[in-house]
Amino acid sequence: MNKTSIILGMSFLFLSCGENKGKQETINAGQEDTEALFTLMSPNETKLNFINVINESPTVNGVLYEYLYNGGGVAVGDLNNDELPDIYFISNLYSNKLFINRGNLSFEETTLVSKVKGVNGFPTGVTMVDINADGLLDIYVCKSGDYNNLDQRRNELYVNKGNNKDGIPVFEEEASKYGLDLPHYSTQAAFLDYDKDGDLDMFLINHGIEPADVEPNISTLLNKKSDYSSERLFRNDNGKFVDVSEDSGIINNSIGFGLGIAVGDLNNDQWPDILVGHDYSEKDHLYLNQKNGTFKEVILQATNHISNFSMGNDIGDINNDGLLDFISVDMVSNNNYDLKTSMSGMSIKRFQDIVDQGLHHQYMFNTLQLNNGNFKENNIPAFSEIGKYAGISNTNWSWAPLLFDMDNDGWQDVFVSNGILRSFRNNDFVIYKRKRVERLYKDLEIYKNRDSLIKTYYDDILARMPEKKEVNLLYLNNKDFTFSLMNEAWQLSTPSCTNGAVYADLDNDGDLDIIGNNINDPAFVYRNNARELASKNNYLKIKLKGPERNTLGIGARITVETNEEKQTKEQYLSRGFQSSVSEILHFGLGSSEKIKSLKILWPDGKIQSISGVSANQQLNLNYADASIPGGPIKEISKPIFNDVTNIVQADYKHVENKFDDFERESLLPHKFSENGPSLAVGDVNNDDLDDFYVGGAKGKMGELFLQQQNGSFKSVQQELWAKDKNHEDISSVFFDADGDGDLDLYVVSGGNEEMEQGEYYRDRLYENLGNGQFAKKENALPNDLISGSCVKTADFDNDGDIDLFIGGKLIPGKYPLPASSYLLRNESSDGNLKFVNVTEELAPFMDQLGMVSDAEWLDLDNDKNLDLIIVGEWTPIMIVKNTGSEFVDVTGQSGLENNTGWWFSVASADFDKDGDRDFIVGNLGLNYKYKASPEAPFEVYASDFDKNGSLDIVLSYQEKGVAYPLRGRECTSNQMPFIKEKFPSYHDFGMADLSTVYGAEELRKATHYKATTFETTYVENLGNFKFKTHNLKGLPQFSSVNSILIEDFDRDGNLDALLSGNLYQSEVETPRNDAGYGVFLKGNGQGQFSTLNPNESGLLVRGDVKNTGIINSNSGIGKRVVFAINGEELQFLGY
Repeated sequence: MNKTSIILGMSFLFLSCGENKGKQETINAGQEDTEALFTLMSPNETKLNFINVINESPTVNGVLYEYLYNGGGVAVGDLNNDELPDIYFISNLYSNKLFINRGNLSFEETTLVSKVKGVNGFPTGVTMVDINADGLLDIYVCKSGDYNNLDQRRNELYVNKGNNKDGIPVFEEEASKYGLDLPHYSTQAAFLDYDKDGDLDMFLINHGIEPADVEPNISTLLNKKSDYSSERLFRNDNGKFVDVSEDSGIINNSIGFGLGIAVGDLNNDQWPDILVGHDYSEKDHLYLNQKNGTFKEVILQATNHISNFSMGNDIGDINNDGLLDFISVDMVSNNNYDLKTSMSGMSIKRFQDIVDQGLHHQYMFNTLQLNNGNFKENNIPAFSEIGKYAGISNTNWSWAPLLFDMDNDGWQDVFVSNGILRSFRNNDFVIYKRKRVERLYKDLEIYKNRDSLIKTYYDDILARMPEKKEVNLLYLNNKDFTFSLMNEAWQLSTPSCTNGAVYADLDNDGDLDIIGNNINDPAFVYRNNARELASKNNYLKIKLKGPERNTLGIGARITVETNEEKQTKEQYLSRGFQSSVSEILHFGLGSSEKIKSLKILWPDGKIQSISGVSANQQLNLNYADASIPGGPIKEISKPIFNDVTNIVQADYKHVENKFDDFERESLLPHKFSENGPSLAVGDVNNDDLDDFYVGGAKGKMGELFLQQQNGSFKSVQQELWAKDKNHEDISSVFFDADGDGDLDLYVVSGGNEEMEQGEYYRDRLYENLGNGQFAKKENALPNDLISGSCVKTADFDNDGDIDLFIGGKLIPGKYPLPASSYLLRNESSDGNLKFVNVTEELAPFMDQLGMVSDAEWLDLDNDKNLDLIIVGEWTPIMIVKNTGSEFVDVTGQSGLENNTGWWFSVASADFDKDGDRDFIVGNLGLNYKYKASPEAPFEVYASDFDKNGSLDIVLSYQEKGVAYPLRGRECTSNQMPFIKEKFPSYHDFGMADLSTVYGAEELRKATHYKATTFETTYVENLGNFKFKTHNLKGLPQFSSVNSILIEDFDRDGNLDALLSGNLYQSEVETPRNDAGYGVFLKGNGQGQFSTLNPNESGLLVRGDVKNTGIINSNSGIGKRVVFAINGEELQFLGY
């Protein structure tokens, strides 16, 4: 390691563009006055006299060795077989300690008697395992540290030899005997039977030592093998552990910083899979077991984005659907000051470089990956990242996430351990450190007292680096994909640096307590009071006696069903961060006093089923009582939709041109140059088969596909479409423009690539000459050059021909100034196509109407005149009444005037069968970094704040009633240099609210919009232009909704809705909206909807879906839905 790396550490990485990584989560949301479910106990009560002491000095500190601050793990398990869980703590620099449980939450330290103190080196993680299958728990300790001597890094295995006469377990260190005295830079180990041969194998995660040497050289090190820093798989061969990593498909490179490991069957094929979380730029790894001794790494295929600096992780079923989900934690703050002072963002170039190197879309947020079931073509699980919706994306500098049932209600809750000894990411500190390094180098050139200068430097740096203790966070599961933070209600506010953490029923009272390993503070024990405070909630504990060589039943899957819930858990001990949990499985049962059924699937496929078990007991399950399953396999219900893409054979892939919107407008919230492809569906050659046109991006032609009798499609007239390839096709529609009985084609040009009013934005009209042969009509449209969003057809003047509404999306380069929209009246005659702009005459308010996304013609008042609903970004749901002679904006009297959002789509139908049309409006969703409500709106201001002649964008959010700038000091000052002059430090900027930064008068004069809701909404028509909004919970809010199809898809006589969307164009500090795979809303005919999960509906459409359509085919083929996806191939689902 070079001298510069030693001193600079990671300062180069953290001062890239923008500090603000997101709006504050709702803190203590939904809490009510309640007695504390947990009590933080005193060490005087527990006799746990353990502190992970880290005394820093010029030779031992987090500047020289950053992972010094990662702290130590903790393991819990019954080591002396007295039915009480014991605790083993890791000390990084001194003695590890073992505490034997003496009952009543009181412990006795037996470290020296038990001979588990540990030897030299830097221990990190710990897990318990019965390594020799003798029925006694053993302890495996991982070690790391910046040591060249391999012996100082060798992992230790303490084999339990049984109890002495005082009932204290005694151990012998035997790692070498088992081949487990491994000298890697190890974080943690997990034991599993990956090859299902009956014995336990081991997976080891390791990490690099010098991030400063790795991060600038990723492209080189990505393909360079590492001896000691990449993860390893060790197969158990008759008691000896053999490295089979290379043959098993385990990744070996030199950029890994493995910090989290979890094991579980993620694709429900009865084989264990492995999740590895990586710090820094290496992507997390998800290894799917291939059932032949090998694994396939699939994180890119299984997830749409991941955490950037992944710490600990855990696997569990958060929504009780039998599919295992997982959580990974990062280190992003939940308050404005810390976001502005400690969190630096990612430059666009660096972000894209990471993506281009196959390292995924990584964002500095916690991620909660919801399992949607498997893609049919490859059996890879499809995850939706819903951390923002769940309310757990920002938990500060976090280490261990744990999924377990805190209150015995049958649902998995979340604990997160927090805090770091010193915050080397504090931006003001990074700047000071950089200057201090320069001074040191100068001093070293002048003076000869080198050692003294370096000591003074480190003393100074350590004194300047701020401490960053945080509060450990506890969340209760609301049973609707969201969690409520309970710290305030439970009065748990003690800050700490808690690294490793575990759960166990320490006092055997039927609820799970929490243990945390703290740096420089006594270890925490949170006593759970659920059995006293929520006694109506019952529990069941399960102790497994596994097969001969796997006594703990590692890998067993237990399903417990009551009248209320059906829960699934798997027996794996390594969880969270550097730690391992109790071997006793714990199920909360809610109010159920009996188990309807309990099923255990052992690793070798044997099954045991039990029913009628009483609650509130520990049940012992023995592998010897299990049997090989027999009988017919239960049939799985047929989903509504099935993928027919390969059958359709429409060979088209949308290829997006490369354009950086942020180069011109650096503070844009998202791109506007990637809103295609357009899609139009209709029978253009009158053969009773629907055809379709799909639009191209700039430089790529659109294509017309004619349906063949067998349901496949053929591309035609490519020379015609190629002539207009230098437009961006955003929207298109087939309609009979000239009344000759066939469908003509209108294509909206849009995007953001060119300056306003350019030919690039000219819409096109193509006349159908008969039999689906088209010709472009050059002079049929008025000379309106806007960047458009939609075209909607209707005979709005009741003269028998089809007129148009054209929605204007934006003024290129001038976000968020309002674009104009247009009404085009059809004045075609004698076969000559002609449309006239009559907006000023009939609807002058449409000039500079706003950033329109979509519209819908419908007769809202049954007066035979078609009215108009218009939606857009920063707009309300606009209601426009057609009087017959003019259009009138009646939004102000509709009850919708205050529902301002980022609306992307609208579709209408009579969902409640009352004779009028209701509608669904697609919004940004509730799983995005930006949040909005009437009380705390999300706002935008646009003005030339720095007086340099260009428009500046200011986004604003609220924290505790105060408005703050969304973006950080670095990014903002790149656009407006006066920011750095006005706020010399990040501390100053972090303390400043919006008015302090920009001035109240300047903000008052700026263009200003506010969003009050980002929720996709069902709007009920009450009649007389009055409306009522209804929230759609769960899946419809997981992502933005760009397209809505309405049909009775399940043929039950009630209209349903199919929602599609996502938003991949976010700026790089904001996780892209990518959790949507399509949502099926099942209507009940009364204006109410239920949501089907993807494995029930068959909807698993991945990608940034911009438009969809229903295609009618021959009766033997049925109907298809076509999905037009930005940058991807078309996808087709049949139903």
